[in-house]
Amino acid sequence: MIWIILATLLGIAGIYLAIIRPILEAKPQFRKFYAEADTFWKKVWALAYKSSTVLVAYGQAALGILATQIESIAALFGDPDFKAQFINLVGADTKTVGYILLAISLVTFAARMRSIVRE
Repeated sequence: MIWIILATLLGIAGIYLAIIRPILEAKPQFRKFYAEADTFWKKVWALAYKSSTVLVAYGQAALGILATQIESIAALFGDPDFKAQFINLVGADTKTVGYILLAISLVTFAARMRSIVRE
């Protein structure tokens, strides 16, 4: 099952790089974005609106999603006891920790976007 998902993601990435990106790069609306986003890290920086706070909010959201899916990830790697270890380490349920991190990331992102729009 995991191989099908990886092959699908690889196919989507290939289609984007070979077909969609050249079309978007030729459009005047996206020319500035692609000029700024030549390397991977420049793309990440451009997608974060050149703001460290937005980048941190993305990281918090990713950690929140991982925390909510910890049971599935542990089963994928063959360690069903990992969730219990995580609960003992953190002292809270994985879903609760994940949702709290997602809420914090949304508030952080919204606050920063509000100040970016005002600039």
